[in-house]
Amino acid sequence: TRSSFCSSIVATKQICMATLSIIIVNWNTCDLLAICLESIHRHPPACAFEVWVVDNASVDGSVAMTHERFSDVRVIENDINVGFALANNRAIRASTAEFVLLLNSDTEVLPGALTELLAFMQTHPGVGVAGAQLLNRDGSLQRSVQRFPTCVSELVTVSGIRGRRQPQLFKKPTRVESVVGASMMVRRTAIEKVG
Repeated sequence: TRSSFCSSIVATKQICMATLSIIIVNWNTCDLLAICLESIHRHPPACAFEVWVVDNASVDGSVAMTHERFSDVRVIENDINVGFALANNRAIRASTAEFVLLLNSDTEVLPGALTELLAFMQTHPGVGVAGAQLLNRDGSLQRSVQRFPTCVSELVTVSGIRGRRQPQLFKKPTRVESVVGASMMVRRTAIEKVG
């Protein structure tokens, strides 16, 4: 499912003082990746930023398209599909910005979202990770957060006793157990601390 995201954080006119590394892992999603990259260029953050695409051995022309249409994007080409975590880690190590945005290739950035997320992180130094309110293409809510799984919660989910939870609208920043990984801004110092 293609998803858009916007930040539920109140907009700020503050100019970003830090830089941002946007990291997108790709595997055979050439058309979606192009839309994602176009959206970043249409709605960039109000600060210096860089975009990294880590390609997991796609065979659909993703790398060629990225080089041809987005010459400013840094591309890491993996010979095999190393998976989501290893691919992200590779770009995290290569990047240098204070903040890292892990962004799925099937997302579209909406106006102001990157600036708002970054402004939130800058004004809340105790926050290690911030997620965005995720939306479906039609503007309806998508699940943006989740609880940490427990043995009981997994049994209840697998058994079908409880259906899927409805997505929740967040009108202000809210402390949650876990943000959905489609859009996750992480403070580099938190990455270094966790490993």
